Amino acid sequence: MDVVYILDEARPASTKALMYSIRALEKYMADMGAVYIVGQKPKNAPLAKHLPHQTSLPKEWQKHMHAVLCACSDSQITDEFLLVDDTTIMLQPFTGEDYPFYRTKNGDGGPNGMFSFQLKCPIRINKEWYMRMPIQPDTKGDYAPRSFYCNFYRAPSYPAEDVRLRTGRSGAPISEQLKNKLWLILANDTLADPTALRWLETTFPKPSAVE
Repeated sequence: MDVVYILDEARPASTKALMYSIRALEKYMADMGAVYIVGQKPKNAPLAKHLPHQTSLPKEWQKHMHAVLCACSDSQITDEFLLVDDTTIMLQPFTGEDYPFYRTKNGDGGPNGMFSFQLKCPIRINKEWYMRMPIQPDTKGDYAPRSFYCNFYRAPSYPAEDVRLRTGRSGAPISEQLKNKLWLILANDTLADPTALRWLETTFPKPSAVE
């Protein structure tokens, strides 16, 4: 199964977060295929397959959905792909083909349906289904396409929450913070913390195939 990242203009193309995210996938994703980057061409993954993307749509959800549709319309990408946020670090072995859908523990989806799926964990995207959704990037209103997609197709889901490292002296040891966790989100200041950076370098030392 191929992997898709969206790097729009708001994302710095030189971030190391993407580099470690891909390394973690190569370590833990059993059926990982090609890596595609939609939007900016990343400096830390120069060998990833790049799909240039620009849009004049004003809202963030519209830009994001437009970029995902760009991936869906590319015939080279597998019919179902794993959409991954560039700040997400996977922590346990998994298979993309049957990766579960996760929803937030609290909060409903509002105009997007019963549940909110606004987490940073990967999500399986079926290209045909995504392109057939009744909302499109130019639809009036405010939507969260990720939640709309999961609710519209009634994805069986499990409650979960994103995990962020507590850095500094007040934080517990990283191994304790991440015990039995499935994924980690790298906050803006995580890579600036020497302890967190050392943990990433030690846990994922092997360069990915796209570096």
